Amino acid sequence: MLGPRAAVRVRAALRIALSHYVASGLTVALGLLFISGGVHLWLGTIAASAAATGVIVTAPPDLPGPRRGKFFQMLPAPLIGLPLFFFVQMLHTAPIRLGLLLVPATFMAFLAMAWGKRGIPIAIAVMFSMVFSMATPTPSGMAEAVERTWHFGLGAGLYVIWATLANLALNGRFRTQSVADVLYSLAALMRTRPASSRPRTKPATSATPPPPCWASCCVNRPRWPTSCRPRATSCSNRPARRAGSGSPPCW
Repeated sequence: MLGPRAAVRVRAALRIALSHYVASGLTVALGLLFISGGVHLWLGTIAASAAATGVIVTAPPDLPGPRRGKFFQMLPAPLIGLPLFFFVQMLHTAPIRLGLLLVPATFMAFLAMAWGKRGIPIAIAVMFSMVFSMATPTPSGMAEAVERTWHFGLGAGLYVIWATLANLALNGRFRTQSVADVLYSLAALMRTRPASSRPRTKPATSATPPPPCWASCCVNRPRWPTSCRPRATSCSNRPARRAGSGSPPCW
């Protein structure tokens, strides 16, 4: 038997493990495995490395979404990343011109993040294409740069097809998981609201507060001490003034 805290942790772990994020990540990993493995068997190791780079650049926009429009959702990342990959390949031996390309491209990539949920994956894809292109050895000429770009585009194009087909096959599962995640988040929000708005009760005290200073002065003392201030109309038990008494009343 699990304790209450352990049960809560297990339930939270299962919620993450069965979410659409994990399912989408598994489809991306399988696509990378199949595409890079197939290109390796077909064109060799170097081509498989370039094709895997194309898959990695195209993968960030692959998020669960509706069936309609999935292909066009995946298309901007390879269309922008492919020419950047080629230009960086051609400018390997020219660092100044390479910097003149990287600075505005990086600026535009981070500016695209203002688009929000749709712009951030494309910006990540643009940065990946430039970084991975700079990580390759310097090409010996135009032919090698074109060949690497062709392998890069092959991997990116195959992954666009893979992502579209996987979304068609798993769209119902993605939809169910997304709705369940929203309902769990809404339930957690509704549980936290009463806890934050619950009034704080003051602890009950059994001791009665002491009587005011003037009451004890009026009843028990003939004169006011220095710590008491007289209140002419507040003492209800004022003693009557005796005839012939020279001492003033307490009030």
